[in-house]
Amino acid sequence: MKNIFHSALLAMAVLVSVNFSVNAQDLIPDQNAKGKWGYINSDGLKVINYNYTHASAFKDGRALVQKGGKWGYIDEHGKEVIKIKFTEMATWAGEYCKVGVGGKVDGDGVVTGAKYGYINKAGEYVLKPEYDEIGSFETGLAYVKKDKKYGYIDPNFNLVIPCKYSAIGSYNSAGLCWVKDGSKYGVYNAEGGIIVPVKYKAIGTFYGEYFESNPLACKVVSNSEYVQKYIKLLETNPDATLADVVPPKLAILMRETPHYELPSHYFIEGKNFTELDMSTYNYILVSNYGKIQPGTFNEYVDDEKDMAGIYSSTGEELLPAGNYDVAMLP
Repeated sequence: MKNIFHSALLAMAVLVSVNFSVNAQDLIPDQNAKGKWGYINSDGLKVINYNYTHASAFKDGRALVQKGGKWGYIDEHGKEVIKIKFTEMATWAGEYCKVGVGGKVDGDGVVTGAKYGYINKAGEYVLKPEYDEIGSFETGLAYVKKDKKYGYIDPNFNLVIPCKYSAIGSYNSAGLCWVKDGSKYGVYNAEGGIIVPVKYKAIGTFYGEYFESNPLACKVVSNSEYVQKYIKLLETNPDATLADVVPPKLAILMRETPHYELPSHYFIEGKNFTELDMSTYNYILVSNYGKIQPGTFNEYVDDEKDMAGIYSSTGEELLPAGNYDVAMLP
């Protein structure tokens, strides 16, 4: 008889507990006359005290609340399950949430000076809050900024690119990202490998649709004597062509051979988060001088020092920089 009575009490306790848990999910945020928030049940009875400056609806047995300018999570009993200590809390991305600590919040709710990291559902740090900025994982990786230097992290919060660059690009569709260290540029892949050493004054890519460059024109532009004559002639005759400064036989051949403009390319200017445009060609141009300008054939010969080089998207140096006046599409 005693065992039967004990079992009945236990069953009732379980039933009450289950009913309470179900009802707890129906708790409603409520604001009192003093502007504070708490929670009431479906009968309008107070369940959690009015202690908060903001209170969200419960989800999965917990609710986001704000108190004293800080954010955290409580359970249906009002107990903190994630301590109310964060200046900012982003929306959850699966099991993880970006958080900010410290800093100041102005009257419009804008946070400045906070440090950012990530926590898990238990409120434990999976990435310590030591970064001034953390971007989104739009391309599978997210940029981070620390002490005015940029890098990238992967979804497991490991550094893919060390946080040491003064400027950094976005990853493109080829999985490549440019970086800048002082006045030097380079390129990383998505695995953290260096594709182009960080030692060039400028980098860029071929773009647009181009035919094979005129081999005769290439021969002429590589001859400094012809180049100097051509530049001087342009001062008095803006419509002059290279054929006007070469021997007659060569000029005839040049006029009879289809003339194609050399491939143009775009050089990064040091702005943050631009992409290397490799939608057409998987090659990267580099320069030790950084003075090559995009545009037409003439603009390539105006500056003899540039002598661009070429890298493949896999990091193979196809043409060393500094050896040739013209770098054409492979």
